[in-house]
Amino acid sequence: MDRKQLSRNIAIPAVILSFAGVWLTYMSWGVTIETTRFIRSKTSQLEALQKMSGARQGSKAGLATLEREITGPPPELERAVDRLLQDTDAELQPGAATPISGAWMHRESTLRIPAVSVESLGRFIAVIESESPPWRLRECSVVSLPQQPGTVRADLTLETVERRE
Repeated sequence: MDRKQLSRNIAIPAVILSFAGVWLTYMSWGVTIETTRFIRSKTSQLEALQKMSGARQGSKAGLATLEREITGPPPELERAVDRLLQDTDAELQPGAATPISGAWMHRESTLRIPAVSVESLGRFIAVIESESPPWRLRECSVVSLPQQPGTVRADLTLETVERRE
């Protein structure tokens, strides 16, 4: 074999290999772009899951606090009404307990008081919110009664959480 023939035998496969290399690089570049998009998508999903996990841990901590602080059922609202609003014609409409999570229940009651002194109403709300677990005032509608100064008509929506054993 002479030198020209040897050069051709090496040059032709080298050119073919270089074209194959360029073609493979071009093909893998498209795959690399798609893979990069996929990895970015999965990274953003992972970040969202980590945020949710953090929020879940916060919820678990809050639930643990509730379980430590709330050891029994809420005080009976009817007794508090009888004890603190005895001079009124208060009408209590207890609501049904709604399950929240696990053994936890949400209870809501409506209290309508046709005439009550502002002082008595304030004292009643302060007492029921200070008990454990507290009744919380969620909604309140108060209308002044002009014929009786210092007296109001009140519609209250109260709520509490309780743990069913």
